[in-house]
Amino acid sequence: MDERSIGDGHYRIGAVARMVGVSTHALRAWERRYDALSPKRTEAGGRLYSIDDIERLRLMKSLLAYGHSISNIARLGVQDLTGLLNEHRSSGATDDRPETLVRRYLKAIDALDMDGAEQILLRATALLPPFEVVRQVIVPVLERVGAAWEVGDMCIAQEHAATALVRGHLGGLMRTLQPADTRTTSIATTPAGELHELGALIAAVLATMRGQRVVYLGPNLPASEIVDAVRRTGAQRLLLSVVSLEPRAAEKELCAIAQGLTTRTTALVGGRGVDALTLPAGFLHLADLDALDAHLTEN
Repeated sequence: MDERSIGDGHYRIGAVARMVGVSTHALRAWERRYDALSPKRTEAGGRLYSIDDIERLRLMKSLLAYGHSISNIARLGVQDLTGLLNEHRSSGATDDRPETLVRRYLKAIDALDMDGAEQILLRATALLPPFEVVRQVIVPVLERVGAAWEVGDMCIAQEHAATALVRGHLGGLMRTLQPADTRTTSIATTPAGELHELGALIAAVLATMRGQRVVYLGPNLPASEIVDAVRRTGAQRLLLSVVSLEPRAAEKELCAIAQGLTTRTTALVGGRGVDALTLPAGFLHLADLDALDAHLTEN
């Protein structure tokens, strides 16, 4: 069944959690402890949230980033919540546009200010929907870090620090957004020899946002292990990332994976190294994050 109830403009708790970027556990706790919401119920007892509920949740999440406690804002309406948020935004000189958050993150990493950099990622998560956090903040950060490292403007320690924080933040997003129950499973990993894992992890987070159960296996996995994981989980999708693996080695691994898959599993391959590859029959090349999102949404 679609997560949106048919015809009445209400959404189930899993869909709301992904749209707002708040865990289903937190939504239930806010309702139970603070009477923050009064969602409708299905005949089976499932929660159904309205568009107004979702707007209030987004406003409350933004205000939490400014230091408000949920107990103080839980019963405020949209107008009062919006007024509070506008007061914070107008009284401070902080520029919270995504491109500014990216620059602030890189500046913190330049100084190896790990606490400061982590706070910027948390602020991005409070201000933006999960997909936009990834598309407008995390992906640009990784692109800028890679470019700076390649030309020598960033040392190895800074590069490791920047990517370690992003890796941890993506893992947190994935745990928060993981749907409680779904019939669609994806495997995310990289072929043997491909050590760059963040592309696969981003794909895993995005698939989680779109309601799939995702088994993330980390990088550098032999073809036989990937195929075995697909078989054990019954995965309908395999999400692979190729960034720096030498083309001949990458094609060899992908062909070995293709030989072990059945037609019930769709293999999607992304990453800057894919342009140089001839993919096995049936493997789909996704050029960017938007292409992956479109595929996950349409299929």
